Amino acid sequence: MISNALAEDALAGLTAMQREAARQEGPVVVLAGAGTGKTKTLVAGVVDRIVRRGMPAHRILAVTFTNKAADEMRTRINAVLGLGAAPSWIGTFHGHGRRQLRADPEIAVLRPGFDICDAEDSRRIVKRLLQRAADDGAWEPGDADTFRARVRSVAQRIALMKDNLVLPDQAEAVLESQIARFGAKSDEDLMAWHTAALLYPPIRRRCGK
Repeated sequence: MISNALAEDALAGLTAMQREAARQEGPVVVLAGAGTGKTKTLVAGVVDRIVRRGMPAHRILAVTFTNKAADEMRTRINAVLGLGAAPSWIGTFHGHGRRQLRADPEIAVLRPGFDICDAEDSRRIVKRLLQRAADDGAWEPGDADTFRARVRSVAQRIALMKDNLVLPDQAEAVLESQIARFGAKSDEDLMAWHTAALLYPPIRRRCGK
């Protein structure tokens, strides 16, 4: 049986405010600057819940911003409670989201085993699609610098639509509202927006679905 002294040990060395945060009931958000003891406070809170309150580790969700912080939390909790005692749901916002989508991909209309593309992957797909369109004579790519700028511009606008929760099949329908919201200072900008709306669906098919 784990001694309650471990919970007190985890709280030792905390400031009064950190200790209060660690002993809070219910969900807790710790907001503070770098180097102020956020991880130490969260570790103490997790240990306190498991040891003093008897909460099962699998019922605890701990979320942070970086993989480094999540690994540090896990290491410290295991050091206090024993190897493998840390909650399995310790990770980043993105990591937890990915894990949930892997378990239930259909809730986001994704196929099992879907791929996740980062910004560089998306730019590569945009580049391939634009190059194919240029090879088919659909548009004039210009010199290498112009082509690279077009790829970057289109990829950025697709990212903007994603950030604003625009689904691929909605892209063309909401195109004018997106242009009005974010602006287009030149014909090149307008072309980039229209191209982004056209390429967003096939990119989604290649990346994530």
